[in-house]
Amino acid sequence: MMQKKTLNTSIRCLLYFFGMLLVWEWVRPVGQLTNTGNLSVFLVFVIFSLLLHYLQLNWLGRFAFLSGYTILSLQYLYYDVSLFNVIWIWDMIEEFKNNLRSIFAGEWLNLSNPFRSLLFFILIWLVTYLIHYWITVKKKIFLFFLSTVTYLSFLDTFTIYDADQAIIRTIIIGFIFLGLLAFFRLLDREGLEISAVNLGNWVLPLGLMLVLSTLFGFAAPKLDPQWPDPVPFFKTQSGKEGSGGNGKNGINQMGYSENDDRLGGSIEGNDTVIFSHNAKDNPYWKVENKDIYTGKGWKDTAYFEMSEFTDNQDISAQMLPKDTSNIKLDEYSVDITVKKTYNHVVLPEPSYLKKIDTKDESSFRFDELTEKLHSWSADGVDKVKLNQYTLDYLVPSYDLDSLKKVTDEQLYEEVPMWSEYTQLPEIPERVRELAYEITAEKTNWYDKVKAIENYFDRPEFVYDKTDIPYPEGSQDYVDQFLFETQRGYCDNFSSAMIVLLRVNGIPSRWAKGYTTGVTSTYKGNQVKKVTNNNAHSWVEVYFPGTGWISFEPTKGFSNSASFYDSSVDSTSTSQNDMPDQNADELKKPDAAEGKTPAKNLDEPASSGSSSTDSNWSWITFTIVGIGLGLIGFYVYKSRRKWLPWIYIRRYKQMKNHAVFSKAYLTLLTQLQRAGIKRPEGQTLREYAVSVDSRYGVNEAHMQKLTKEYERIIYRGDTEKESLKKNFELWEKLIKKTTT
Repeated sequence: MMQKKTLNTSIRCLLYFFGMLLVWEWVRPVGQLTNTGNLSVFLVFVIFSLLLHYLQLNWLGRFAFLSGYTILSLQYLYYDVSLFNVIWIWDMIEEFKNNLRSIFAGEWLNLSNPFRSLLFFILIWLVTYLIHYWITVKKKIFLFFLSTVTYLSFLDTFTIYDADQAIIRTIIIGFIFLGLLAFFRLLDREGLEISAVNLGNWVLPLGLMLVLSTLFGFAAPKLDPQWPDPVPFFKTQSGKEGSGGNGKNGINQMGYSENDDRLGGSIEGNDTVIFSHNAKDNPYWKVENKDIYTGKGWKDTAYFEMSEFTDNQDISAQMLPKDTSNIKLDEYSVDITVKKTYNHVVLPEPSYLKKIDTKDESSFRFDELTEKLHSWSADGVDKVKLNQYTLDYLVPSYDLDSLKKVTDEQLYEEVPMWSEYTQLPEIPERVRELAYEITAEKTNWYDKVKAIENYFDRPEFVYDKTDIPYPEGSQDYVDQFLFETQRGYCDNFSSAMIVLLRVNGIPSRWAKGYTTGVTSTYKGNQVKKVTNNNAHSWVEVYFPGTGWISFEPTKGFSNSASFYDSSVDSTSTSQNDMPDQNADELKKPDAAEGKTPAKNLDEPASSGSSSTDSNWSWITFTIVGIGLGLIGFYVYKSRRKWLPWIYIRRYKQMKNHAVFSKAYLTLLTQLQRAGIKRPEGQTLREYAVSVDSRYGVNEAHMQKLTKEYERIIYRGDTEKESLKKNFELWEKLIKKTTT
């Protein structure tokens, strides 16, 4: 006979195992629906948590072990320094303090990824405790099983997650779970010692029922849908009807990401602050370049070369082109305060870096291909994350006369890595035909570049962040945008311009980073806050003899590159203000309508770039409205403290008994606000005694005022001298209600 204790242990082990499988069905979709990676870390946490419950370790031991695992996991996932370098501990503490402030301030979108992961760990911790509670105490799991099926069904209906297999797994796991729990309850309630034969008699029919019902479910004929699809109705009602693609398009969140393999999809805002700065020249902020277009997105060339320099080292000679005769340089300095720490340094664009001052011993490694700049410790052993630093940089103005002399006849050897920057996959022929058509009448590179840039000003191209599809199957991302949707955000515009340039043999690359940010006041000084909403992508074109120059095809944006024409005038002007005789006759939409070009538009985090919503007036109006509402609410709630002073001015001169009666009734109302309630049925004299007792008034102010009020009510007269004395008593008493 199998002993009850042994059987109990075996069944509990199985129950915890199936509980872990159900929890995992909750966690699995997170990896597909969000940017969350490394789900194995969370799976191990689930296993450890349930294992510790199964081993019946005391709560203190469980707390210490799981807390340690959580902290080490966060260090592994987010803090790119050695475990034994304690700086990550202080960074984590400071980051969590900032996130707690954001929570108490209601700024939920400002929570950092490490803190979100911590909250996810806590959520899993609570769920595993509930599994333990339902198994060992309640011995009921049906509610959790039903919730899991409902959760998966909801995701399958309203998101891109395909839950068909997950629901089948959950049904099988759930029925086994319910059957074992029923057996467990029977064993516990009856106090029986059950043999292995009896256990088999319970388990075998359960397993057979599951197998047969599963086979029947697969083999049985399926009816067509009997009800209309509810998804379009709900999306229409909520105003969030998705883009084309039969529900396969996810909603991305704005922000910077390193992965740009698959561009497309709609995006939603994220106002998490990344950094703030006080730059005077309103630059873009570049993080990196990418050079290989795949037809679906962007990748880096495998080959790269690093250059290294140290804190406060002047590297302008390395950064500037060999010949600077075609450019004018102005020097600027900017202070940057990082809110969301990365180990890369953002660089103002267009510019040439001169030096970085971190007020500390630091070193830097500059990837000469991607132009991504990483910060390292002074000894070059560990990557570090900078909180504050100062950049000195040189801003160029380009000579138009020199740029217009660049033609296809120039030697290709003058362009570094020509093949990489003119690379294209196999693209549809109509894209090539369009590229040649746009530039057919242009004879030099600059005019060709401007013609392609201005092509996107046509009215058929629309800037939009919603209803943006992913390319399907073998469909090319740029071809889809140019000829089918003609709507999108900066990833669409910038990628399309580069493809059209490369068809014409003009070397170009995809740049990504942030726009200049939104101006705000901090400690009396004006700074610009750069958020995830400012993430952006644009185009850089290589001109022999000058170097890389940025261009901006996205509608509503204004590039900060400046030009001058040495053959006409040496005055430097903005790129978009330069006269261009060969440009398309269409003007920028914003300029044509007399509007200031938007500086913040949004792009998807999954594509690695985004931009902010331009409707700042609506946001400002909302914020001001909420602020005024909160102020009004505070003023109303604090009226007990300020209303008496208005009443005192109003009743300063009590000239007759009618005024005194009004003042007395006002005092009663104010006493109610002060928390001295008058019980139902209590006389005014009894109430006056309780008021004097509350305020410790030995002279019985309230009792005297009440006596005078009753005399006026019943006799209808009073003396002027008594009115003056009564007002003094009334004033003293009503002032006490403000404390």
